[in-house]
Amino acid sequence: MFKVSCFTVPLSIFPASKDVVLLNTATKALLPISKENWSKIQSSKFSSLDPLFLSCLRELHMVVDDSEDELEFVKRTIEQIQEHQGYLGLTLTTTYACNCRCAYCYESDMHTDTHMMDATTVNLIQRWATSFCESFHVRFLDVCYHGGEPLLNLPFILYMSQEFAKLSSRLGITLKQSIVTNGTLLTTPIVNMLVSCGIKTVMISVDGPPQVHDKRRPYWNGKSTFKDVMDNISNIKDLFDIILSVNLDGQNASSAFELLHILERKGLKKCIKISFPQVKPGMDHNAHCSQYELNPQTAVKWIGQLYRTAVISGFSTDDVLGLGFCTRRRLLSYVIDPRGNLFDCITGVGRDGFKVGTLNDAPEDVITKRRLRLRPLKPNAQSCLTCAYWPLCLGGCSEQAFVKHGSINACDCRKDFFDNWFPVAAKIKLLQEILSKAGKAHT
Repeated sequence: MFKVSCFTVPLSIFPASKDVVLLNTATKALLPISKENWSKIQSSKFSSLDPLFLSCLRELHMVVDDSEDELEFVKRTIEQIQEHQGYLGLTLTTTYACNCRCAYCYESDMHTDTHMMDATTVNLIQRWATSFCESFHVRFLDVCYHGGEPLLNLPFILYMSQEFAKLSSRLGITLKQSIVTNGTLLTTPIVNMLVSCGIKTVMISVDGPPQVHDKRRPYWNGKSTFKDVMDNISNIKDLFDIILSVNLDGQNASSAFELLHILERKGLKKCIKISFPQVKPGMDHNAHCSQYELNPQTAVKWIGQLYRTAVISGFSTDDVLGLGFCTRRRLLSYVIDPRGNLFDCITGVGRDGFKVGTLNDAPEDVITKRRLRLRPLKPNAQSCLTCAYWPLCLGGCSEQAFVKHGSINACDCRKDFFDNWFPVAAKIKLLQEILSKAGKAHT
């Protein structure tokens, strides 16, 4: 016999329709069905369903066998992602120094540390990465250059990218390299060097039209950055995969629509993938973040409208249904700071609570410590045990849990946000699928 999955959420997103949309948070599957069929499913009248339809429900995990332990199913699925064999992710914080003074920066209390990754750190990274790749038979190496502003330490990036290329070639590893930058230093000479060293993806933040962006993301001396960043994006649009992050809070949410129009007028909408993350208070107790943080209902309103506008306008976006797996959720992903310390969270870099070792530690020992922090994988609060969103959030963000409760193992519950967000996100996802199919049919 069967039962409705405890991770299946019915979304009544079209009030006038006779359909309901089912979302399974364990598989991230969406399925529009009739309210009549949903009533049969809720009443366990599975024998009255079309066999092919029932098979589809089971395949998408909307309906499961009566005896299935769904929590164990989710644990196994997540652990397979966490312990992705043959994978190594390295985020290299080349320096904490930055040429900008962003109002909401989560590293604002570290910018006085101007230490750069130097020859000593280079040697440690080379030795540690080589040992890791050889010992654990790595087949995919994902390297991201981060900061501060990583391009302030360009010689390190150029040298390490060549060394990673050599290592990957010698061991038959697929290498992916990316950079997270404020975009101000992407001049033609620097861009040519980044292209030559194999960097394919660039992530840049632009927070609105000029008058808004320049207030939030000025140079250190207070001068405007918008024009420089936008000119640089236009110049690199055919050279990299560009991810544009519009960091939202109460200061800029309503003005972000104007940015979409600017991007479209500049012919950039087909050249970028856009996302709208929320600005949250961090461990540096930044007053801006606390003052302008969006409440769940307001956040859903603005983020939903922006994604819908972007999709209708023809922009590519990130996955509106998925929160993804950050470095802390992946056993084989590490953040390395300028002095060779290892952390499991990019927003926790430099903080003792997120430190998992140093480059002097053997990879085996670091993995053992990480595994102890990840397991046992279980809901970390009583409320999580009955929450349909647990497979997506796993108890929430560790950094936010630390900020709110003083412990990385506390629950950062976002149920209020999810209750409001997923009906909106499902409509956006279905809209994307409809427009994609229409586009393919047209071509």
